[in-house]
Formats: sequence, structure tokens, C-alpha cells
Amino acid sequence: MAELPINQLPLSLQSQVQAIWHDVKQVLAEDSPLLQQTEFFNSAAKVWACSDFVSQNCVRHPAVLEELFTSGEITRQYTPTDLQTALAGLISTEQDYDTTAKILREFRRREMLRIAWRDLSGWASLEETITDLSNLADACIQQAYEKTYQLLSEELGIPEDNQGRQQHLIVIAVGKLGGKELNFSSDVDLIFTYPAKGVTQGKQLDNETFFLRLSQQLIKLLNDVTAEGFVFRVDMRLRPYGSAGAMAINFNAVEAYYQEQGRVWERYALVKARIINQLQQAKPLQSILQKFVFRRYVDFSVVEGLRDLKDAINRDIRQQDLYSNIKRGPGGIREIEFIVQAFQIIHGGKQPSLQTNELVPALLALVKLNCLDQVIADDLLQAYEFFRNTENHLQMLDDKQTQELPSDELAQSKIAFSMGFTEWDVFLRVLDTHRDKVKAHFENMVTPATDMETLAVDPEQLSLATNIWQQLLTTAMPETCLGKLGFSDEDMVAEQLLAFKNSYRVRSMDSQGQSRLDGLMPLLLLLMGRAGDDETMFSRIVALLDNIVKRSVYISLLNENPRALELLLHLCRGSAWLARLLAQFPFLLDGLIDQDKLYRPLTLDDLLAELRQYLVGIPVDDYEQQINALRRFKHINVLKVAASDVMDKSPLMKVSDYLTDIATVVLQQIQKIVWKNLIDKHGYPMNEDGPMVEAQFVIIGYGKLGGIELGYNSDLDLVFLYDGPQQLMTNGARPLSNSEFYLRMGQRIVHLITVASETGKLYEVDTRLRPSGKSGMLVSHIDAFANYQSEQAWTWEHQALIRARPICGAAHLSERFTELRQAVLCQPREREPLREEVLSMREKMLEAQNGQKTTEFDVKKSRGGITDIEFMVQYAVLLWAHNYPRVQKYSDNVRILEQLSEHGVLTDEVAEELIRTYKRYRGIVHEAALQEGQWLPEDGHYQALQAFVCTQWDALFEA
Repeated sequence: MAELPINQLPLSLQSQVQAIWHDVKQVLAEDSPLLQQTEFFNSAAKVWACSDFVSQNCVRHPAVLEELFTSGEITRQYTPTDLQTALAGLISTEQDYDTTAKILREFRRREMLRIAWRDLSGWASLEETITDLSNLADACIQQAYEKTYQLLSEELGIPEDNQGRQQHLIVIAVGKLGGKELNFSSDVDLIFTYPAKGVTQGKQLDNETFFLRLSQQLIKLLNDVTAEGFVFRVDMRLRPYGSAGAMAINFNAVEAYYQEQGRVWERYALVKARIINQLQQAKPLQSILQKFVFRRYVDFSVVEGLRDLKDAINRDIRQQDLYSNIKRGPGGIREIEFIVQAFQIIHGGKQPSLQTNELVPALLALVKLNCLDQVIADDLLQAYEFFRNTENHLQMLDDKQTQELPSDELAQSKIAFSMGFTEWDVFLRVLDTHRDKVKAHFENMVTPATDMETLAVDPEQLSLATNIWQQLLTTAMPETCLGKLGFSDEDMVAEQLLAFKNSYRVRSMDSQGQSRLDGLMPLLLLLMGRAGDDETMFSRIVALLDNIVKRSVYISLLNENPRALELLLHLCRGSAWLARLLAQFPFLLDGLIDQDKLYRPLTLDDLLAELRQYLVGIPVDDYEQQINALRRFKHINVLKVAASDVMDKSPLMKVSDYLTDIATVVLQQIQKIVWKNLIDKHGYPMNEDGPMVEAQFVIIGYGKLGGIELGYNSDLDLVFLYDGPQQLMTNGARPLSNSEFYLRMGQRIVHLITVASETGKLYEVDTRLRPSGKSGMLVSHIDAFANYQSEQAWTWEHQALIRARPICGAAHLSERFTELRQAVLCQPREREPLREEVLSMREKMLEAQNGQKTTEFDVKKSRGGITDIEFMVQYAVLLWAHNYPRVQKYSDNVRILEQLSEHGVLTDEVAEELIRTYKRYRGIVHEAALQEGQWLPEDGHYQALQAFVCTQWDALFEA
């Protein structure tokens, strides 16, 4: 028997291949035809050295290896239809689901062995390898679809549109599969749709339900791991509305979504869209997608979106430490795809040759159209081939989806050898050369609009600042030079600078981080000296720097974006709270780059759309990652509000509106996450008609949230209500009563909002305004809540109800709450008992304040302050709502005061002055929050306001 040329392998790989060869010989017959195959002996040693996946399958399934060689299939290149034809011949209409699943998995294993062998032996080019992988996925998806469609049609009837035409599920491939560029262990990114509404024959089941069932079964057939493994992992998160969207929607819904809500990143994703099946029926869909992706003009309007995507890529690299990732890391595959797809989107509407879902043809077309320089194209093509071969070989090691370079030496030797290198370090140098070229082209793709010149930096001043920083630890420390930069308190600045530079964190920085800090500090000193306010500015900036030096990528961000550095100084000077927020969460510094967007806080609809983008790519069952994304979303959008506020671009009332909208979106998403988590564990709550597939649950906001007056540090006052039969059990594997299910829902919502992590917490929550306060149930049935409010609630609880409104949840429950709130508030009340109870409650609050032994005027709690205005409003609503129901319509004090004026309860002059005073007081509280202290108006500035409120209090309660 001939022996393998194992001695030609690197020494580190020889023993492992020798062991594999021994194991293979043990499972082969002595007269195996494989042992007569010259091609086998010439290639096996290298293939086994480079792929544990291949070697293990050869030992476990030697008959497959024999058959591939004796049939000659492993040594020849397939035609485009070979895989489809071969798999179709193995599956018949008589076979059931389980038999088909087994055939698909065995077929996949055989063909993946063949593809890997041809690639690693050097018999196949990169183009052949990724084409075969894509054709294999297409064949498996097509046959899996035909089997699931057949079986489900036999059970439920054939789906038809309203004209009686048969309907099919249309499978759209996006990502690598869409471009026929699938890598070895890739997921397949799919979108499902169907032509039109209708019902099935016989059973008259609506098409929406039929295709939902079909989608679920198709994914299961491909995705589930059995004894034979899996076929392909399926990722559906790129569909309309992402993970929150229906699994399959019709063509009209697809068109409406992309016209009304399609985002720039979805245009990028759909550049690679390719319809796998039913091409004739899918023609209208192809037109819909093409119109969305490619505009009929040279689309430079997309440049802003390109900059956002570019910033997102850079942010991911910094925050997720992707430097060893050949796809998502700097200068990697993703950046090549970004460059090519950006030009496709910009020019594709006018240039049909760019309307291709394959990267290499698109890149060549860009050169031909003079959209891209030949030198750049050559760099990108060479890097792309090198990266894609490396990616495939990484995944061929163990048939695992990874783009991370290995850290252990044996795996490094295998990858280097598979790529034609004898040493890992040599391979890395070539890889880094390609990455550096790609990164440079990527960075030049969308050039930032700002530079040092826009800051009017004096070179001599900058040189002086550089000398100060460099000489700071020398004996001749140049404190006196600091005055020349504009600092008035030179001793204080020198002392803080020296303490910072000599701190452990700075001294322990690596050389790269130290170099970045040395590049930043001179410009920072120059800008701080120019800004003035030495003590306040310096202490806040040094605290921030002290927190970010351990992540020098943020130092680099400020170095590369001088305008962002200048803005940082303005924000830190303007707000102690904002300076602490930025120091606590350095990832927020990314938000300072695009100042146009920073000063435009998002509306409610825009917040919802942005949150969908934040959640794209996060598995629907990865609740921790979703909550972390939600925390980042909240912090970043609060930053936008605060920046707009500090820079005087948003008035106080709008600030509260923005902050309230952010909280509303967060609560909506938290409720969705918790609902999904609980139904996965316990099934759906039940009513007499069956499962309640939508949560019969509503979150009620009280206090500042209910009154649309949230501040930066406001708690969320929440009450939870539900509906449905309380004692019926959920329909899952671990059933609960409906009441227990919704109780857990409330508990879980509170926990997720308040739990802290490295990304902070979302909000503090106060649930004491629920029926019976702390002693009451956390979640109340709507009937019990209505009974409590009508029969048991104290007057102060009705006062609180004035500031309550539904935030999110079931629409019918929100309506019912609004109705019962109106009914309670509009009850007739006798003036004197009401007056005594309201005054009694206010006196108790004042006594508690007096117990704190403070003589300073507190704009919130003191007599003549905010609380007095709120009590006046609440007393007036409870007294007059029976006569004038509209006074209880709104939950915020300003609009209530307007209604009281409109109905003659207050004069116009009094109401207007109370509104002005209330806003002034809220402004004082708001400024105190930004400065993290009890910021008080100067003497004489509030006495007139306080006196006016006290006068109106006496007039109202003594009338």
C-alpha cells in the first residue's frame, strides 16, 4: 500500500495527519478502490492537515470518500445544474418530512466534503468554491420548499388568490447567498413573501396563516440539528420590520414597507437580493425591490446615509474589539463590500451594469464606468480573494461560522499552510498589507467635512501646548506658559495636569495608547485655554479622560475629529451631569461626530424606526443582548436631547417631550421582550375562545411620565393592568394561571428596566401608586382597578390619577383605562370635604419638609412652589370635572390650566401667570439636574413668583 507524503507537511502538522491516516486505513477494506486513486494520495495529506472537519468525516464515513473518488466527482468541476439535479433525484413525493430531512443532511455532508477537498487541494478556484456552496444552498432550499409546500397543501389545501390562481412562497436570498458568494459555514439570509391575499382550497384558511406555517416548517427542515446534523442555519432578521415582523408578507405589504419605512442599510442589504424559486410568479416582486434599491438618478442623497454606515462600522470595530475579525475588522471583507455597494447604490439607477448582486462583476463594471480607479479596484480584488480564501479555510477547520483569526499555534499553522505560507507571521504580514490598503480606501470613501483649519488653530499656540504637555514631568515644569494659552489659574491647571499624567492609568497605557494621548493633549489644552472657566472645565474633562484612557480608541476618535473634541468641551462646561454621563459611557462620544444629527432629537416615529435598526442582527431569544442594545439606544438619544438643550437648541417643554418619547419607546420594547420570553416558557394566556395571542396588558404612566414632564433623572411611576379570565391556565409546557402570568410580566418588566450592567440601567421605577400601594398586587386586573378607584381610593390617589395615561399595551385596555379615569375624575364631589382632604395632604408634606430643618426656598416642595401649583390644579379638576369634563382630558399641568381658564374656573390672567411661573420653576429644577446640584435663583428672583402662587392658593382654597 502506498503511503502519504506526510513528510512534506510542516513539522507541527505531521503527527496529526499520521494519526488520521492510521484511522482511515483501519476503516477501509484492504482492497478499497480508494487506495488505487493517485489523486487521493497526492491530495489527502494537505487536506487533512488543513481541515479537522474533512478528516473526521473521512474516518466516520469512509464510503462517502470512496464514492466521491471512484465516481470521479471529486476531481471534476460541477455544472450549474448538477447539484439541483442530483438532489431532486433523491427526493420523491412519497417520502415524508423526516425522510426528506435525513436525505438533505446526508447530501449536504457529502457535498461539503467534496467542496472542501477540492478547495484545499488546490483543484478549485475561489469562484468555483463559493459558486458550488451557493448552488448547494439553492438546491437544498428549493427541495426543502417543494416538500414542505406539498405536505402542507395536502393538509390545509392549496393557497390561491382572489382570482383562484395558485400561490407560492417566494424565497429571496440576500447577503452572501444572494450574491452567489456563500462561504463555507455561512448562515443563509432569507426573506419570505407571497403574491397576494386569498384562502386555501377546501379548508378556506387565509394565505397569511398558510404561509406563516409554511415558513416555520421550511426553516425547521433546514435549520434544526438532528443526528445527521443540519442543512443550513437560516437567518430571517433582514425581513421587513426585522425580528418583530411577520415571517412572510404579501407583495403589496412589501412594497408599502420599503416605500414608507425602508432604511439606507436595507438598500445595501437588497443590493444582493436574488429570488431563488418561482421566478415567473416573482417578477412583480423583482421590480419592487429594484425600484427601492436603485433610483433613476445619480443618487448622491445617499451620501449622508453612507457616512452613518461608515461611522457604525468604525464604532463596531472599537466597541466589539473586532481587530482579529477578517470580515468585520478594520480593512476587512465588510469594508470592501461597503465600497462596492455604495457606488452601486449611487450610480446603479443610471447604469444597469451595476444592478448585479455579485461583487466582482460590480467592481469590474465600476472601473469600466470610470467610477473607481483601476489601482483601487486591483487592491480591492486582490484583498477580496485573499480574505475570502482565508475565511473559507477558517471555517473548513471545524465547519464553524467564524471570521476570527485563531490564537492557538496549531490552528495558526493550519491556516498559514492552507494559504501557501510556511509561517504564521509571514501570512499575517501579507494579510495586514491587504487590510491596510482596504482601510485606506474605505476611510477615503466618505471624507469628513471638518479638519483642524475649521477650528482656526494657531500653529504657534499648538506648538506651545505640545511643549507644555511633553515637559510636564520635567523639573522645569512650565506652569507660567499656561497663561499664554488663556488659563487664568495656572497653578490649579498645572497641578491637575501633573496628577493626570502621573496617574496609574496613564502610566500603564501601552505605547500605541500613549502616542494617541500625546497627540490629543496639546489640542485639548489649546481649546480649553481658549474656552476659559478653568476650574469647572478642567475637573470635568480630566475625570472623563481618566475614564477613557483605558480604551484608547476613544482618544483616537477625538484625535481624528477635532470638531467633536471642541463640542465635548462645550457640553462638559455646560452640564456637570452630561460630563459625568459621557465619562461613564464613553461609547456616547461616537455621537459627537455628526453634529447635525446630534442637535436633532428624534420624534416618536423616528425613535421606533431607529430602535428597529439597533435590534437588527440580535437573535430574538437573546434577551440580554436586546436589553443592552436598548440601554445604548436610550443613552444615545438622551445625549441628543441634552446636547440640544445645553446648546440652547430646544426649549424646556420640547426637552420633556423628547425624554418622554424615549421612555415610551423603551417601555414598548421592554414589554415586547418580556411577552416573548414568557410565552416561550409558559405559552399564551387563555380566554374562553382560546389563546390570547396578543398581550392583554397595559402600562400606565403616572407622575412626570404621565404628565409628559420627564427630566434627565426622573423615575418612572408605573402601574400595570391586565384583562382576561384570571384562573384559566396558559397553554405552554409550564402552564401558569393568567393572573400569575401577568404578575410575572410586571415583575420582569421592572427588573429589566432597573437592573444595572456595564451599559448602566434604563430607569428607576416606582410602583407605589398602584392600588393599595406597597401592600397591593404589582399587577391589577382592570376590573379590580376600576373597583378600587371607585370604592376604596383615597383623595390623594385620585389626585395622582389626574397625571396618569396609558403608555403602551393593548389598545382596548388603554381605552378602558381612559374611560374609567374620566368616570372617576368626573364624579361629583362636595367642596368642603375635598378641600379639607387636599389641604391635609399638603400639610403633611410640608411637615415632612420642615423636619429636614432647611430654611432655603425649595422650588419643588416649599410653600408657593411647584407642588402648590400641582395641588391647585388637582383640586380644581376634582372639584369642577363633573361640571366641565374637558378639564380632566389632559394629564399635563399646562394644558389643564388652559382648560381651567377656558371654562372660567380661573381667569385668563391668573392661568397664564400660573403657567409662566410653573415653567419658570420647572426650568430651575431642570437646570439643577443638568448641574447635579440644588441650583437656586438669586435672592429677589423668586419671591415675587412665590408670593403670586401663595396668593392664588389662598384665593382658590378660601373661596
